[in-house]
Amino acid sequence: MALHPGHHQRGQAIKPLPRRTRERVAGSVFEAVTRVAGLRPSIIPEHMRRQLRIIGASDEQIARVLPRLRSLGEWPYVWEAEGDARAAEGDWRGAFAAWYVAQRILLAPSPLKRRLYQLAVGAYARMEQPPLERFTVRNKLGDDIAGYLQLPYGARGGEPVACVLMVPGVTGTKEELHPYCMPFLRRGLAVARIDSPVYGETTGLLTLETAANARFVVPHLAADPRLNSDRIHLHGMSMGAHFALTSAVHSHVASITVICPPFTPGVYLRDLPTLNLTAIQHMTRREDIDGLVAFADELSLKQVAPHIEVPVRIFHGGRDRTIPIADGIALAEAVGGPSALTIFERDHHNCLEHIDEITALTLEFLRDPHGACARREDVERVDVAATVHATDRDARRAVEGLEPTRRRVRLPFAWRHARSSTS
Repeated sequence: MALHPGHHQRGQAIKPLPRRTRERVAGSVFEAVTRVAGLRPSIIPEHMRRQLRIIGASDEQIARVLPRLRSLGEWPYVWEAEGDARAAEGDWRGAFAAWYVAQRILLAPSPLKRRLYQLAVGAYARMEQPPLERFTVRNKLGDDIAGYLQLPYGARGGEPVACVLMVPGVTGTKEELHPYCMPFLRRGLAVARIDSPVYGETTGLLTLETAANARFVVPHLAADPRLNSDRIHLHGMSMGAHFALTSAVHSHVASITVICPPFTPGVYLRDLPTLNLTAIQHMTRREDIDGLVAFADELSLKQVAPHIEVPVRIFHGGRDRTIPIADGIALAEAVGGPSALTIFERDHHNCLEHIDEITALTLEFLRDPHGACARREDVERVDVAATVHATDRDARRAVEGLEPTRRRVRLPFAWRHARSSTS
């Protein structure tokens, strides 16, 4: 979901890292195809389309917007126009999705990205959902940690409710966690979520200290009489999983749920795509790859994990090329308390194909963290096709009792003949 470092980077505080040869070649081919044929939905990798849908963009929006593009450099502006059109119709969900997607592709915290993000935040506040309560908590460095708190549907006082504090990954924000929040809110749990440094509304840079920003939010939530201070749970994915784990140490939390957690990121950081590295570079202001690796080495959880004594629920994709599955296994073995690990053998980073399963298993875990870990002492390996629907059409087919279509192979471009009619 990120544009290559050469676009929209004027006035940035750092010099982007150079792209690898294979990335330049792939980018050039993609740009050439786009200029001739437009950015057709059919040539967008499936995992990118899934990310767009999870953010909230509908199939109709994707089909309407992408063919207008002749260059990735036009991405923010074409999606901005889509947001303007949806806002004019009073469709704030569609407007939020379009404006958020418009800025999501930009890595540098530029004026363009900030303007689009503020439009998205304004539209998000007008969407139908439980009331958003804004909060700001200050860490020891004086940075402001921005977040939302939502009480569950039907909350009318009475007994304090459990709360899940969600932490996004690199370049993600609290608004992007919307689809993960709603199932919990519908089932009687409160949800809080925060921005990571640089992206969103949280101030400051990403450092070893700010990686544990959630630690300062936990006591803020515990002081709220509407929340059960003994049932505050942490939840994070990708780098946000690391933030949640480090924040749990010396914090009064009941459990931690993590999706694709990094354990020793310094080991494989150099192998990450330049886009990922550039995003971390913006967050840390490290000047070169050596500085980034040094920072990643500081983030190793080898010394931290034994001090995590609360139950930890871990989910990982067997085909994760960003954070290797070995890290999820190492974390499960290293934590000082009980843990349970589920590996979705066919899924990738952040397990986007198995959101429904992860939500169900997480709800089971939150009801009884210690018991859930005891029932899953062995690593659970799920080697079946995902049940989450890839498209609106697939969802309709499922309602009719038909199997969603699945790709036989994963290709950089979606060729029509590389499809199967059933899973």
